[in-house]
Amino acid sequence: MYWRWALPLLLAALTWYLAFETLPAYTAAAQRERILQTLDRIAQLRGRAHQETDPVRARDFLLQALDLLRMPDLVGDADRAAQLRAAIERDLATVNRIKIPPAVIPLGRLPDSADRLVLFGDNLYTLDRTGPVVRAWAFVPDRNRAESARPDRVVYEGRGPAGPLSPDMALVPEGPNRGLVVFTGEGLLLVRAGEVKTGTIRLRPDVATAVGLEGFSENLYVLDPPGRRVWRYLPTWNGFDADPKPALPFLPATGVIGIAIDRVAFALGPEGQLWMVRGNDWAEVDLAPVAPPATTVRLIRPDRQGQRVMLGDPEVGRLIILDYSGRFLGQVISPELRGIADFVVDGALNRVYIISRGALYRVDLPEIK
Repeated sequence: MYWRWALPLLLAALTWYLAFETLPAYTAAAQRERILQTLDRIAQLRGRAHQETDPVRARDFLLQALDLLRMPDLVGDADRAAQLRAAIERDLATVNRIKIPPAVIPLGRLPDSADRLVLFGDNLYTLDRTGPVVRAWAFVPDRNRAESARPDRVVYEGRGPAGPLSPDMALVPEGPNRGLVVFTGEGLLLVRAGEVKTGTIRLRPDVATAVGLEGFSENLYVLDPPGRRVWRYLPTWNGFDADPKPALPFLPATGVIGIAIDRVAFALGPEGQLWMVRGNDWAEVDLAPVAPPATTVRLIRPDRQGQRVMLGDPEVGRLIILDYSGRFLGQVISPELRGIADFVVDGALNRVYIISRGALYRVDLPEIK
């Protein structure tokens, strides 16, 4: 008799427990797991977009991620979904600023291992630091059309320097020493009006190293990363032999690998960090809008006519373009830019000449403003 009424009560209690306690908790846990899996999938698609060098494929991954974000179930984690949506929309805006250059024209093979390039007048100049050897290249048929380039002459050939002084060259655009300035690691050469003249430069004991030259106005600037200094040399009648003065605030790090000096000054770090001078100090430039991240950037050059600065990324094969306020304008991606050793900007013709894997190229830039 006892089981006749007790068993139905037990079954009813079990049914109520399963219906109103265990099942909803199980359902909520399963839904939460689905939400987490979807959000993880969205993050993975965004990560694949960052690793992709083809902007079309990167855009496709980001659009797939955006479609998943439209699922109604994601309201269960609205904060993370909103963060991912904002990040993906920023990424899409970045990808839309990626431009494929309309023309990449091979100009010729290099006879040596040159890794420095300067445009002066209607000639390109290459520097092989191991020689060092400086060569002048003439455009064929002319600079405007520049269908190829031929080695015109050897400007300088010497023996490699010993110690911390690295050969380099730069263009000084104004003043009595206007022209190409070549530092051989031991002395200075001034190349102008078709002649090569020996100049002087005094490296005082407080100049720890000379790893790069930059010219602006009529002055010559020497990059000295261990001393965290950029030294400015004033022109004299026989070169730049005045005592150097610190030109900028102390560099933001000892590992600076390049500088660009015009109306503003930029410094490039080894992990893609970029700083610019604001007031009396260096301020880091926000490169977060650049995708993939600019961690493998190794080169920096100014575009003085366009008032832009360009970063060269030999691993991804791209040029990243910023204005003089540090704002990201866009980037150019091309297979020829992979392995880029150096480049120089011809702002008057909106093009870039590059050295990449032992060859010279001309890259006509799209309109990026």
